[in-house]
Amino acid sequence: MNHGHFQAVRSRFNRYVARFRGPDGAFPPMQALKRRHTAHVVADAGRIMAAEGWATAEALLGRTAALLHDIGRFSQYAEFGTFQDSASVNHAERGCAVMRQEGICFGMPEDDARIIFEAVRLHNGIALPPDIAPDAARIAYMVRDADKLDIFRVLEEAVESGQLEHNPEITWNMQLEGGVSEPILAALDAGRAINYRDVTTFCDFVMVQVSWLSGQLHYAESRRLARERRVLEYRERLVLARCDDPRVSRYFHTLE
Repeated sequence: MNHGHFQAVRSRFNRYVARFRGPDGAFPPMQALKRRHTAHVVADAGRIMAAEGWATAEALLGRTAALLHDIGRFSQYAEFGTFQDSASVNHAERGCAVMRQEGICFGMPEDDARIIFEAVRLHNGIALPPDIAPDAARIAYMVRDADKLDIFRVLEEAVESGQLEHNPEITWNMQLEGGVSEPILAALDAGRAINYRDVTTFCDFVMVQVSWLSGQLHYAESRRLARERRVLEYRERLVLARCDDPRVSRYFHTLE
């Protein structure tokens, strides 16, 4: 893959996303949020790949996958008014369908297109399948890490700016009252991945992100960035201010 391929993909991506502008020419708040999220994921992907010392061609491939990872979100929100996959569509699968329909990867080497489609398709799963090709796994792990790193930022900015009050769909319209639900605590205690269908409160939503800090960030640079940004400490304060269950406190202590 070369710079020309990336520039062509970026142009097609931008033209596609521009369709979701409102009548006034501006992006609605949630579409604007996803555009900004995409830019931040591309930036964090660059940080991870630089720390890993990836060669230029592979870094371009990773940058392209990061750019496209949430392309399915735009039509998902336009159609369903939510980013919650279980209440709408799997946004990764929707993204792959959009990429095919729009010819986003047209002209790209076949192997490179395969890797990008795999990275987009698998970026939101609980884990990568054991039979994934190593070249696709490297890119997919990186995109998954960069995505999580910026999802942390999105939540923090929404809380601190007050945007969450105006756009509760950022956290799937979860009720702000209530602590951590029993199914979430059971999954955390057992070291199991949290089933998103069990998420019923804001604290549950936050604990999903906390669980990512326990083995879900693949690259050392991703873990370093999470520590530097004090991701765990912020979520500990956020949850413990709303939940006094000692089991939750104990879980946070295991991660410190």
